[in-house]
Amino acid sequence: MPFQPFDPVTPEVLSFRRKVLSPWKLRFFYLWRLPSLAWWGVRVEALEAEVCTVSIRESYRTKNPFGSIYFGALLGAAELPTGMLCLQSVAGRGEVSMLVTGMSTNFVKKAKGTVLFTCTEGKQIIRTIDETLKTGTPVGIEVTSTGMDSLGEVVAECKIQWSFKRR
Repeated sequence: MPFQPFDPVTPEVLSFRRKVLSPWKLRFFYLWRLPSLAWWGVRVEALEAEVCTVSIRESYRTKNPFGSIYFGALLGAAELPTGMLCLQSVAGRGEVSMLVTGMSTNFVKKAKGTVLFTCTEGKQIIRTIDETLKTGTPVGIEVTSTGMDSLGEVVAECKIQWSFKRR
């Protein structure tokens, strides 16, 4: 397949967004591919070309014995906005293998209530995927997902390394 630049209004990208923003279609996707996210009740709140926001609520499914959201649930929610931006960036552009190759997290304060994780690095993800589609060589990128509580305070900052390779 010849190289196609990312276009946020192609039918494939718009279809991907509709599926992700539909609660029942997203739940089916979770059950099929990411069952832990279904169990934790992670939701995609917004998905644009360059920004994705997901939420996770403190509940009996996500709570740890210390009265906050379990770090494993937080990490699952933190990875999702970066992954959604990656999946959206390859929609309809050919076969690309994606893999998380590393992660580092700084937990700033106790995560209580609802936490929103946002990744605003869609442009960098698009450029990285463009590079691997043009050259055929594996390319990596580190993106940040920031979690904020309902008071607007940072709860966690997660740096996730992705690797892309054209199939």
